[in-house]
Amino acid sequence: MKKMFFRYTAAMLSMVAVLFAVSCSDDGDENEPADNLSVTLTAGTAATNSLTFNVSPSGAKQCAWVCVEKGKPVPAAAEILASGNSAPADRASSQAVADLAPATTYVIAAAVADGNGKTAASQPLEMTTAAEEFDGYAADVLIEAVYRTDNAAAAGNYFIVISNAQPAADNMPAEVGDFQMALDLYNVADDDAVNAALPVGTYEIETNLSAFTWNPQYSALYIRTAEGGDGVTTSPMVAGSVTVTRAGMNYTITADMTLYSGEQLKVRYVGAIPFVQGGTSASDRFQTPQDITFDYLQGRFYANWFYPHADDMNVEMFSGTFDDNNNLVDGYYMTLPVYMTKAENPETAQPRFVEGTYRIVTTPGASVDNIPYTITYGQYVEVFGQMVEVGAYLTHVDSKTGKRTLGLITAGTVDVKLAGNTYTIAIDVTTEEGVSIKGSYEGAMASRNFCDNTSMPARPWSTLTADYSLVLPATTIAGAFYMGEYLVPGQESWIVNVMNDGGDMITAEIMVPAGNGLTMPVGTFDVSSSLGANTAIPGFQTYGGNIVYTWYGDLGSNDSEGYTTRLAPISGGTMKISKVGDQHKFEFALIDDAGHNITGEWTGAVEIMDATQDMGTSAKRCQLKAPALR
Repeated sequence: MKKMFFRYTAAMLSMVAVLFAVSCSDDGDENEPADNLSVTLTAGTAATNSLTFNVSPSGAKQCAWVCVEKGKPVPAAAEILASGNSAPADRASSQAVADLAPATTYVIAAAVADGNGKTAASQPLEMTTAAEEFDGYAADVLIEAVYRTDNAAAAGNYFIVISNAQPAADNMPAEVGDFQMALDLYNVADDDAVNAALPVGTYEIETNLSAFTWNPQYSALYIRTAEGGDGVTTSPMVAGSVTVTRAGMNYTITADMTLYSGEQLKVRYVGAIPFVQGGTSASDRFQTPQDITFDYLQGRFYANWFYPHADDMNVEMFSGTFDDNNNLVDGYYMTLPVYMTKAENPETAQPRFVEGTYRIVTTPGASVDNIPYTITYGQYVEVFGQMVEVGAYLTHVDSKTGKRTLGLITAGTVDVKLAGNTYTIAIDVTTEEGVSIKGSYEGAMASRNFCDNTSMPARPWSTLTADYSLVLPATTIAGAFYMGEYLVPGQESWIVNVMNDGGDMITAEIMVPAGNGLTMPVGTFDVSSSLGANTAIPGFQTYGGNIVYTWYGDLGSNDSEGYTTRLAPISGGTMKISKVGDQHKFEFALIDDAGHNITGEWTGAVEIMDATQDMGTSAKRCQLKAPALR
């Protein structure tokens, strides 16, 4: 709202009674200042978008008034008289102001002058407009408001999420019956991206990102219908309109929608919308080195059991100030997605940030390949059609200018020490532009356990019931896939398959020092989870049923759906590979996770394939298939 409403037309309504009599002398000098110069305001009626009030001047030659939203400065008498709304000076009158926001408090002030330089002002009058009647659902809580332009049309994308209640910790509806509505609105790009304002008007459904449209692909209604992680239902919106009006800083957004189910729904939000910038256009990049002392540390622990090597935690560090909606308004924020050694008890109430030196890795593999003491590098990825920063990054917000600066972290280390409950953290990383980012923290960490996946199924997973001697006839075939340094820098991985088609199969992933390229490794490989040189990685099965690393399987036991019923993950023992002329000899002395010995040997030709050349990792893990663990 503008500070003063200068253009409102005074209503020419006659007064039922004159509230204050104006007396004058028949023989007095009209240029002589009056002793009773004053003006009084009394309240009239308050409607949804208008107010009426009475102005009663005394001894005046000029009278004017202004109306401002409560909290804004009230002008002095001279300014009111110079630029305010005129009212009769010789009598009481009823005045009106329109186009106001519903349920909003305003301050009315009046001033008078006697024509000889003397002025007087009224006592301010506060009035509140009536709440608007609405036959839908009120969404009085603003969950999110992001402005961005990184889309195919370079349009202004105004994404808002409104709700009837404060959200839960995961930013979703908290209580059964709570709802959130996401509206993906498009219009012309704002010239002032830092202080973007949503254009008023009616937005219709469309997917071409044109002005005054809303995109159904990313607009939806979220309702909590039950407690628990699966208790939120998503309802797409397939038709309808969004009407936007604005009075001062307050918007009124009315969404009149048709859900996919055919149900009609009206939702209204009234209030301010402070958009924050998002996407690749939201921030400048750091150009100078940064050295930050962080004030606060928190961690969110997920401990996915289906990561065979590591537990994962998102570590956040802050130095600055936040508003009531937990948005950073001044200072620094750093996020670090870290992978740590496995916790003995993943359900611990106070998870720890495990001590050690963590390195930024720029070649993340599938989730099963996350390695302890690593941090995922920062990058932009497309999420629901928008570019979003993920991985490790640093953000700075300058409250004085509204300027945001971002650094995607792509190299360096984070050193963590822990004494009791006190962490000492030293950060030495660089951004993708090569700018140095150093940081430090000393103090406690606030941590929460967000591990909501089921516990790992009890071991053993092996279906063998006794020791077993492998049957590997002359028709057995062998293949070795060269994987390169995809797991551990300095260590190359090989996937070796020895397979009796329709019978026994051993698949193993072995680690060797880098440098030998496509030369088939030889030596004795101990089954170990250390990821060290000359080891074989113990067998593991992902949540979806994928066989990874070192396993025994009987291909003759596959059922009608292709699942292998005789299976055993290898958890110990050795595999020896030696060169015999143009062939290779394999000697197996393996132990499954039930303690059964699996032994045998085979000599033959090995087909070597380079899986780093567009073959993907899917080629390495084949033939064996297990039902998904639950």
